[in-house]
Amino acid sequence: MDLKALLTDDDAVSPVIGVILMVAITVILAAVIAAFVLGLGDTNESAPNPTFNSDYTSDTNSVEIIVTGGDAFDAERVTVDGNQIQSGYATTLDSGVYFGENTRVSAGMRFTVQLDGSTPGANDDFDLQLTWQSDGGDTSATIFETSGPDAA
Repeated sequence: MDLKALLTDDDAVSPVIGVILMVAITVILAAVIAAFVLGLGDTNESAPNPTFNSDYTSDTNSVEIIVTGGDAFDAERVTVDGNQIQSGYATTLDSGVYFGENTRVSAGMRFTVQLDGSTPGANDDFDLQLTWQSDGGDTSATIFETSGPDAA
């Protein structure tokens, strides 16, 4: 028996390992593609991306917020400084900011946030934040922030 020939003869091992690796890679690749196509990999709802303008009025100590474009969103999914948007036009932050029931907020809509804790014309600084929350409540994002009035 030739010992050198025995140590160098590995013809049967390479093709078997190659086929096993190719089958494994194909199965893994198919599983990853199927997960993305069927939406199994991405269960989180993404936040809308609306654009806003705001205008502070010192006489009434209120901020008018105008939706200027971008993605529409459901009013009940957004809070203003922690207060739920519900129904009607607008009221103080203590009661929430109000839209009609099941309102879809889109470009051209506007609402007024009455700032609490200050008398009209007091020019107190404020920070206002609109926060969107996903349907399941596991994801939230700030979709608008404003502050003012700028101190002179």
